[in-house]
Amino acid sequence: MIIVATKLRDGANMEIGNASVEYAFRVVSKITGAKLYSNTNTWVMRVPARLGDMDLVRKFYIYEPKYIRCDSDIPSEVKGAEFYKSLGGSKDTIGYGFLTDVLEEHFVPFDLIDVVSL
Repeated sequence: MIIVATKLRDGANMEIGNASVEYAFRVVSKITGAKLYSNTNTWVMRVPARLGDMDLVRKFYIYEPKYIRCDSDIPSEVKGAEFYKSLGGSKDTIGYGFLTDVLEEHFVPFDLIDVVSL
């Protein structure tokens, strides 16, 4: 599957939403090895075609930030990936749910595209 998300362009909390989503994409990219394509308007990345273990996602966001003030406050994705793996997560347990959880939290529009439909 491919996920395409639109960066927030206006609003009081656009920096918070964009920075938080950027961190989630970086962590998933580091865990899965999938390349993140990011430009001024969108994020695009190939994601596993499964929701993933949402219990691990909830545990992850207890200790890692889901609300990041700005781009300069984004934590290291290497440490985020290591923490996810320390919770028992792996490349096999992560899915698009890790991203959609944050995207929905910040009301960022996104689409999941099935590669077969392309």
